[in-house]
Amino acid sequence: MLNPIEPAPNKGIIGVYEQITGLLPVKGTTNVHGIIQYYVSWNVNGGAYTSEHLVPDFVKQTFCTSLNFNDGETYTFNIRSIDIVGNTYNESRTVFIDRSHPHINNVWLEKDGYKGLFVHNTTDLSKMQMTFEALDPHSGLKFIHWIFGTSDTSTELLRGNIAVGRMTNVSQSETNIPINLHAFVSLGFSK
Repeated sequence: MLNPIEPAPNKGIIGVYEQITGLLPVKGTTNVHGIIQYYVSWNVNGGAYTSEHLVPDFVKQTFCTSLNFNDGETYTFNIRSIDIVGNTYNESRTVFIDRSHPHINNVWLEKDGYKGLFVHNTTDLSKMQMTFEALDPHSGLKFIHWIFGTSDTSTELLRGNIAVGRMTNVSQSETNIPINLHAFVSLGFSK
């Protein structure tokens, strides 16, 4: 229905009898699967949405703008489409901005309740546990990949992955606030 209408073969209907402007002109209506307009808006950290921006060349289905992202922010983008008869549909996507690297703190080798970063012989190593804290304040941790070996990386004794997951909490103000996820991991070593 939105495509251009071919002229009558005998040219009997022309001029005043053809609808040249309006919703369904004979030249056709630019659309994407019946959609004739897209609007984009967004909010930062659950705040108020910006005013809607009309997507200028909606046939390409792209919209570019410059945003000033900061680490730890959450952006929710809303796209509103309008079809030829005025029906609308809204769809949203949320993006979490995280440019920070995870933190690893308090790495220790522990034996009999004593913490240290030295090993005298392999017998000591077989009785020790390695412990550390790992966190990412903005996005949490999904997993921890660890390698135990020499500092020059020429010798690798053990390696592994530990699944941790991502935790968030909703406060009274209904704002998503990441919880600092501390993974206290004890790894047992044997001879």
